[in-house]
Amino acid sequence: MTPGFDASVPNMARIYDCLLGGKDHYAADRDQAARLLAIYPPVAAMARENRAFLARATTWAAQQGISQFLDLGAGLPAAPHTHQIAQAVNPAATTAYADADPVVLSHARALLASSDRVAVIAADLRDPPGVLADPRLRAVIDPARPASSSVPSCISWTPTRPGR
Repeated sequence: MTPGFDASVPNMARIYDCLLGGKDHYAADRDQAARLLAIYPPVAAMARENRAFLARATTWAAQQGISQFLDLGAGLPAAPHTHQIAQAVNPAATTAYADADPVVLSHARALLASSDRVAVIAADLRDPPGVLADPRLRAVIDPARPASSSVPSCISWTPTRPGR
């Protein structure tokens, strides 16, 4: 179990999973998603459109010859995964998933880190040097070569500085 895990406290990654129609959420997350939908009903469609855009952008980048993908603020794994999309175009493509949320990391490590072409790292997207310095990222991403970087739907949820 994830340290400090409390299913009664809503988690943004799990709320987003709920909005996408996923299965990795709890009652507190569903309640919060329902509140969001009551305030702004298009939010679930926006989440699905955002995910579809990530798929289109990843496909396009892979078709242009990009073979390295960095998914910052990856969130809970939602199929199709970034590495699956990229590898459908180029089977040798590599992907690093980075997130700071322990819940996300637990799921991602269990579901995504399934080959030597995929890495999952604990990193804060507000610290680019720290992200790029991670040895697990460096095992799949060569910063001297072109890479596609995506920041899907997390900028609006990211505080400009860490909480106190």
